[in-house]
Amino acid sequence: MIESLVQLSGIRPGTETVAVRLNLSSTHEAPDWLECSTLIRCVPKKRIACLGQWRGRQVFAKIFFDQKRGRIHVTREEKGVRALKQAGLPAPDLLFRGTADGDAVQVLLFEYLANANAGEAYWRSSSDQERRQVLKALVGLIAKHHQAGIIQKDLHFDNFLFAGDLIFTLDGADIDQSQ
Repeated sequence: MIESLVQLSGIRPGTETVAVRLNLSSTHEAPDWLECSTLIRCVPKKRIACLGQWRGRQVFAKIFFDQKRGRIHVTREEKGVRALKQAGLPAPDLLFRGTADGDAVQVLLFEYLANANAGEAYWRSSSDQERRQVLKALVGLIAKHHQAGIIQKDLHFDNFLFAGDLIFTLDGADIDQSQ
């Protein structure tokens, strides 16, 4: 347990792969493993985001090392995702909210959208005509957010995933609800 946490908290930006197993179970008799594999984002000694395997499926995991700030962040994230879902707006499903390895870290597991493209990369690879369509679709989605009383406070391309005709909103922790 301690070895996994030391390894995770020591990850630095620029690392691409990780090989860490975290036990999400609160009992030692029935382990519930999250196996982290690909690092997506790293804020040293605070949190990481990675792809991993959990219960036979690929997931997107957010792991928080600071217990106090982590609890606050996961609460805000869950509240934001719930607001999006209740408004009928596309957002990845939240599959798990809890702790790992004896409550040492806070963990959120989200549905992994295999055929989705991160906003910034999608924008950069798009033609001018596609970019106009992307902007039009994003403005329409943000208008739907506002109609539902949802405000995305950290508005940038990488807080959206593009999957076919759908745009998924990410980062529920930076969402406020006015209604």
